[in-house]
Amino acid sequence: MQLSKELAFDAWQTSALRFYLAAKHLRSAGQNSFLSPSGFCAFQAIENMLKAIGFFHDANFHPEKFGHDVLKLIGHLETLGVKMRGIKIPAHWFRWQEFTRYPEQGVGFGSADVHYLDEIFTDLVCMILSQHKNSLLLHIVFDGRHAEERQILIRDNRHFKRLEAHLTSVLQRPG
Repeated sequence: MQLSKELAFDAWQTSALRFYLAAKHLRSAGQNSFLSPSGFCAFQAIENMLKAIGFFHDANFHPEKFGHDVLKLIGHLETLGVKMRGIKIPAHWFRWQEFTRYPEQGVGFGSADVHYLDEIFTDLVCMILSQHKNSLLLHIVFDGRHAEERQILIRDNRHFKRLEAHLTSVLQRPG
């Protein structure tokens, strides 16, 4: 059974959010053994959020066409009219996408990368002008029952206020 466009978007966004939180949590653990898995989760969060945006803008979106090729995915989103020029994925992230999948290469996920991740994730969420009312993202930002996840989300996140403001405005839109 194929999910509706809205449910597919929400499923991919939820997956992106979980990888995003995992990347931040693993990186904050402060142990070198978690740097590579943290990098993997960070890149997976961005990839899955881009695929969520694909579902949001294209009812016939097929994420498997893109594999893990984020640049190809960004190009597709641009052909749909999504303005991706403001999204800046650091060049070295493409290296650790490969390195974290093939560990013999070895690579870390630095503390500065977490700040880039917060910025990119927020930028991508702000491209979405509506949210499913039961979205996990909305629950984490606004529902006190998700305090642990919220703490991970806001930890050292200079972009949280912008994310929160965007989601507040989305909730206030009629629809």
